[in-house]
Amino acid sequence: MAEELAVLRASGPRLAPYGIVGPSLGGWTAVPAESLPPLALTIRTPGCVLRWPAAPDVTAPTITVYGAGGEVVELDRDATAESAERAAVLLGAPGAGRLLHRALTVESPFYDAPERLGDVCRAVGVPLDLLSQGSTVDDAGSAEVSADVGFVLVRLDAAVAAVESPLTRQSAWIVPMGRGWCMQVWDGQAPRQPLPAAAMNLSQGHRDGFALAVWWSGPPPGPGSVVGSRAGLFLSRSGRAVTAHEWSPRVHLGIEHTAAAGRALAAAFHVPERTLDVTSVLRRDAADPVLALTDLLTLLRVPTMPVGLDQHRLVDTARSTPGAVHAPRLSPLRAIIHAVQQAPAANVIDRAARERPRWYRFVNGLIAAAMAFLTLVLYVNWRWDAIGGWWVLLGAATTVGYALAARSRRRGRRRGA
Repeated sequence: MAEELAVLRASGPRLAPYGIVGPSLGGWTAVPAESLPPLALTIRTPGCVLRWPAAPDVTAPTITVYGAGGEVVELDRDATAESAERAAVLLGAPGAGRLLHRALTVESPFYDAPERLGDVCRAVGVPLDLLSQGSTVDDAGSAEVSADVGFVLVRLDAAVAAVESPLTRQSAWIVPMGRGWCMQVWDGQAPRQPLPAAAMNLSQGHRDGFALAVWWSGPPPGPGSVVGSRAGLFLSRSGRAVTAHEWSPRVHLGIEHTAAAGRALAAAFHVPERTLDVTSVLRRDAADPVLALTDLLTLLRVPTMPVGLDQHRLVDTARSTPGAVHAPRLSPLRAIIHAVQQAPAANVIDRAARERPRWYRFVNGLIAAAMAFLTLVLYVNWRWDAIGGWWVLLGAATTVGYALAARSRRRGRRRGA
């Protein structure tokens, strides 16, 4: 079983008005992991969730970084140097990406998880003493409640979502929900990715592509009981966080947050006339968070059937739903190859060229690198008068074309889409 620590780059007094009473050191404060996304967006400060194996081994820890402006970066042992540097910049430690990348990716039988975790914390400035100051998970009723049960809702056909699900780096069921909706449910096979990170990956590369991660505490034992201690949601669009909220007795996000979240949710789901109703549900207390989550999804006109189930029943329901597709966990390279091979043929190239998902940019980047090397070979042969100069020009033009296709879409174009 993995352990985790969620921290925000904010002092205890700054977070006190929001009901956070976790340990605070060196300008960092431990917070409940489920509450970190909405807090980061509300008070405009970065944070991260560190996860590591409970037993010492060579497995690298993982880190999910939430930027103050909604950007999310997830790092594991397959992280790139660019993504590590971006995560360091978001956490206010520019230049630390190299150490962060090495701590996560270097191969050594003597470099165990605790040592890696220590270097990760030192790289981004998280005090090591916070690791020994206790869990940020609510201890009350922990023996009776199983936290972080949930799924990701996405407005895609189940076939398309099944193709892109391996990019989330977890094994899952893709379940059609009707009216163009489907949901991704983790199937119980480790490792499991955080629900917000899965939503970010499923929404990335789609024009107006929204993904909604929802979670709740598992129901206490007893026939027919579905009331838990907390519930929450995380809305992502085109790979960026839009808003997040949690009904919990541990966190009080304030009126300004619920108003902004209500407007964002109503706009995203095309129900602007229900903005006040959505905001009213967000402002409910935590007496029955699962009911509040169900009412909110009803207002947004999205499926609510699985909300409130425990993890075992949720997986059973997903597996037994007609049309459900199982998407296994794949390595990053295999996931991209799978997405290219299995994508529906109809308009897939046009849609990929327009939306530039991650696998499309990766493939074009590989081709651009290969063409750059080939152009160099052509140039050498031209210098030796073995071929004509137009071959070099053709190779250079092809390289530039694929390199441009490997770029991500500009944010200005996304807003205008």
